[in-house]
Amino acid sequence: MLRYAAPDTGQESNDGRLFIQLLNADKYYHLPRAVFYAGARNVRSQDAEYPHHLSQGVHHIRDPFQSDTLLRLLTSLDPKRVCLDNFIATVQSGKLDKLVANTREELDPQDKQALSEFILFTLYIKAFGCSDPRLQSVAHSISSGQYPPTTSTIFDHNLWQSVFSQRNLRVIPCRDRTGKLSSSSLYHTDLLEHVRIRHLRDKVLPALSVEPESSESTRALSKILSTAYLSILDYHEASDLVTLENLRILGSYSDALPASWFEASLLTALDAVWERYLAASTAMDGSSNLLNLQGVVAIVAIWSAWFRIATAQDLSGQQHLVSHAVKHIDAFLRMCNRLASNHFSKSETVAGLQKAYIGLQSVAIKNPQLQDGMVGAGIVADAITTSTRTLRVDLLMESKNALVAALGLWSQSIWDDNLERVLTGYLDRISLSSSMDELPQERWLEIMIEVFNLVQFVVQSSQKLVVPKNSAKDTDSASSKAANDSLLSCSDSQDNAWMRLVVFAALAREEQFQQEDIPAYGRSLVSRIRDRLSFSSSQRPQLVRVTKAFNITLREIMASNSAIVWSNHCTTELVAFICGQVLANADVMEVQALSTGCSDVINSTLSALLQSPLTFGEIFPLSSGRFVERLDTTLFKDIGRISRGIGKLVEAFSLANRGYHTPCAIALERCEAFVHNVMIDVDVSSHEDRFAEHLQDKYWTLMKTLLFSFTAILHPLTKNRSAGFSVIPGSALMAVQSIGHLHFITFHLTGGQGFDVYQETLAAAKLWLENNSPQSLNDAIHAVFKEYRLFTPTDSSGSSASLSAFAARLLFWVDFSEQCITSLTDETIDKAIVPVLESILLQNTNKDLFESSHALILSILNAQKSSGVRMAPAYARLLLQLYPSQLSLDQFSLAYTTMVNALASTDESMAWLCVNILVDHVTLDGTLELLAHSVSTPARSRAEDIASHIRDPLFQRSQLAKVLIDLLGPISTTGFFAEHCAMVERLIENESSNIAQGVMLKDIEDRVTTKGLGEGRKLQGWKWYLTLRSKLGLETAQIGEGDALAKVSTA
Repeated sequence: MLRYAAPDTGQESNDGRLFIQLLNADKYYHLPRAVFYAGARNVRSQDAEYPHHLSQGVHHIRDPFQSDTLLRLLTSLDPKRVCLDNFIATVQSGKLDKLVANTREELDPQDKQALSEFILFTLYIKAFGCSDPRLQSVAHSISSGQYPPTTSTIFDHNLWQSVFSQRNLRVIPCRDRTGKLSSSSLYHTDLLEHVRIRHLRDKVLPALSVEPESSESTRALSKILSTAYLSILDYHEASDLVTLENLRILGSYSDALPASWFEASLLTALDAVWERYLAASTAMDGSSNLLNLQGVVAIVAIWSAWFRIATAQDLSGQQHLVSHAVKHIDAFLRMCNRLASNHFSKSETVAGLQKAYIGLQSVAIKNPQLQDGMVGAGIVADAITTSTRTLRVDLLMESKNALVAALGLWSQSIWDDNLERVLTGYLDRISLSSSMDELPQERWLEIMIEVFNLVQFVVQSSQKLVVPKNSAKDTDSASSKAANDSLLSCSDSQDNAWMRLVVFAALAREEQFQQEDIPAYGRSLVSRIRDRLSFSSSQRPQLVRVTKAFNITLREIMASNSAIVWSNHCTTELVAFICGQVLANADVMEVQALSTGCSDVINSTLSALLQSPLTFGEIFPLSSGRFVERLDTTLFKDIGRISRGIGKLVEAFSLANRGYHTPCAIALERCEAFVHNVMIDVDVSSHEDRFAEHLQDKYWTLMKTLLFSFTAILHPLTKNRSAGFSVIPGSALMAVQSIGHLHFITFHLTGGQGFDVYQETLAAAKLWLENNSPQSLNDAIHAVFKEYRLFTPTDSSGSSASLSAFAARLLFWVDFSEQCITSLTDETIDKAIVPVLESILLQNTNKDLFESSHALILSILNAQKSSGVRMAPAYARLLLQLYPSQLSLDQFSLAYTTMVNALASTDESMAWLCVNILVDHVTLDGTLELLAHSVSTPARSRAEDIASHIRDPLFQRSQLAKVLIDLLGPISTTGFFAEHCAMVERLIENESSNIAQGVMLKDIEDRVTTKGLGEGRKLQGWKWYLTLRSKLGLETAQIGEGDALAKVSTA
């Protein structure tokens, strides 16, 4: 018995071909719905006959659920794989009619949607670009209303009539049998507006825009535009709706139209079309003429493109056409001013305003004598500042784009009063329409940031302002004063306060960067805008600088709305954004004036940085993968400025009185705790194995941002030696700990080197700790190494990329301890550092940790710590244990010689003990023991022979004997020099080979001559060498005794 698994069981079904057999054998009716669905979904879609079987199965289906299942499967197929003959046969045989008739009563809305999708998709869209005459016949029967006769109960009859009406069809180029482009088929262009099926809409859109072959897409679009262009030229032969549709096509692609099209014929036709069909739209008072409004916007877009593309000479040669176009655009702006609010809120109108302003700006630059005729540009100020009161917030911000274009136009003209009045009025309307209680928090923040950018644009545009010819420079016009009075009478609501803060922040930022570049009149404009948004008329004269006004506003908001700020993350994000924009580049004294009454601003800004979902908040744990979508947010891209703003606050607080040091210390402690949690999360998450390769770059972009952010916060502490680390409790130690937590980022990016600001911050903190707080330094190192007492590194490779975050932190503290070894106590070294170093050296799972641990031990010995003397014998045995498997001869010789040399100046007996430990490994007994463990092997490669030679006991003995000879120098400063010489002499005498004796004698000669011995031992060592050479009868150096004595004395 055939058995199929239901979708939710997860069981495997039999081959999908059996399901097709059931359909074709008309034995599907006994299958339950769940089983039917499971079988259909398990049909192998890669089967070439799969579309044919599915479409053939439609003929047998009577159950509405089963029809819905197969129809959905059909419409999800690749159009190239659909069996066209089957669909045509289905229509011509009337079986689809029967299906519709049998199921129309039982179909629920979802089934109706699937069936409608099937009919439209298979019979209408599949016909696009196909030359099959049968499909052309089917398309004709559909457009003539002959089919489907029984669908009135399923589809709205008006919908079918509007979709397939001959009046609403247009020519779309397709290919005939010869492969040439043909215009013989009619297809509806407004399908997307009439069919309310989103799934179908996504499929129809590509088909209506381009040819099926991607290589011909540009040519097809050019053909569509050419057809629309020629139709506009022959507008008197086309219907109103066809002309309107062609205008909309050209208006949509106005920015891509070639310059050669903007000839007198097209411009004359546009002027005539405006007068003939669309002039009535300029007197609109209702919604009955909305299509004409769309045509007006399309013509305005085409004229705007012409103004931008044409040169000044071209416009001068067509002066009458330019004047007509400007007159019509002016009429359009007047129309917008008269529109009722429900019309003005149409997005087409808002887009038309933007196109109109861009075009007028272009023609004003190229043809200045037309400026006086553009009176509509002044009238539209009322349309934006008064009609926007009833706009929805989203459309209000869309109209901002039109306002930006208008400001660009005004910056080329003398309408300074309009520029000032519109901006202040517009901001006032924004604050009234964007209440924090009525908007989503994210949208409220976006609006505030957009307002910030808008004000910046105004200030930058003011650099191009010319002095008004007919107005005084130092007095406001009557209209400006009226606008000023209306602003001052505005309610002092919470949203108005935030609006003032944003405006002052934008003005302050421009004041910082462009104070010297803005002309005098432009600075006067900025001052008037600032004054109009101030608290009251009595306070305006005291606002000498915009930054001061910003400081006053921020302190007032933080004092009066502290509860709101802390309970609403969008307000903290806004405070962080504007502080980053203004404070990052502000003078430290101005920031200090801000901090005098606003200690909560650093906590608010830091909360936004660490907890906001738009910055570092909710990114961790990294396993969530949320960091990918955060990298493109506006606030995340501004993290650098926000961090520098926090750093400037930290610097200002350190210069302020003692009352502000505690909030700063708390902020630094929060930063240290945050990066510690980041380090733990990264270590646990094993990011290298979890993230795909295409996410690695984004992951490390996040990590670099994190590193630079906290470096920017900590670095200002190093700028003032009398403040910074000295006045903020624990700041130096927290800086070192934070840098240690983030060392895995630095090590991955640069191998632990580079980043000058990073290194400078670390060096300053280390120096301060050594000079001012050595005990806290010891306590911190003791605590850190205690965490790693049972630590076992798991990285088997030596690459920096594989070093875990937790191990990288240990590497940082090992290197840091080496740099400040003179400040560490013996207790810290013995109880905390040495046990961890021993574990690292014995395991040797990471090259960087291994080498850094050796360097730290040698620095302990060189620092002449008593703990170094105590651990010397154990370290000597460890070195012998690691050689030659993990230490090369140079590394072993350097470490052993450094150790003995350090001990020689501290404890001679301990130095001699370490020498004897080495001698025990070089003696004959040790050699025989090594020989006993050696194993001969068959023929091997050259690399294996070299490795075997290095491991050979005799070779190791000769290398260790060389190290023993090198120790003549360190031992020469002790009282054991004679004993050491005698030991070396016995070692040479026991050599059975004259060659080996000669080599060792040459090493002794190098030591007692060129490398030298301790003072007072040079002559004694040289005499011993000559005696030994004579005794062995070897002439390794033809040097006379007199010459030798002279050489020693010279040395």
